[in-house]
Amino acid sequence: MPISPRSRRPPSASSKANESQAIRAFFDWARKQGSTKEVVEVEAVKVDPNARPSLSAEEYGQLVSLAAARMEEPDIHPRVRQDRARLYAYIELMAYTGMRPTEAKHLKWEHIKGYRYDPASPPKFDHEIVFKVYGKSKSRPLEAMPEVKAALDMLWIIECNVLGRNPLPS
Repeated sequence: MPISPRSRRPPSASSKANESQAIRAFFDWARKQGSTKEVVEVEAVKVDPNARPSLSAEEYGQLVSLAAARMEEPDIHPRVRQDRARLYAYIELMAYTGMRPTEAKHLKWEHIKGYRYDPASPPKFDHEIVFKVYGKSKSRPLEAMPEVKAALDMLWIIECNVLGRNPLPS
């Protein structure tokens, strides 16, 4: 089936850059193999950086306020309240670590080094908490700000309530 003119779009700058790099690599390989003696120049395509937008301080404040208010609404089912508390904790976790949503989705307790839940002592940040997070295909370490301890404690308590025991590392 032919592609309609409407669905044809010119390739993006990053697609052009990837393809030109692949073509250059192919011609370099062919020259090294002796298949050609000609040096083929393929123009490198410049790609402008595309920074991901983030929330402003005001937008973050609105998001946290709304999440907290929804968590405290009266007359909601306990499971809904628990899900809202988990969402609030993940918002705080991502805000205080710089974690991406896919990294938060793949996070397991075993990826958190230096965290311990201790209900007998007041929440304090007396040591470094480091996350090893996994995204699309890579991992990276993230150091947490002190405020992340409260979010981790909240997630720990939620998991204990759901499971009836302490969460396993994996």
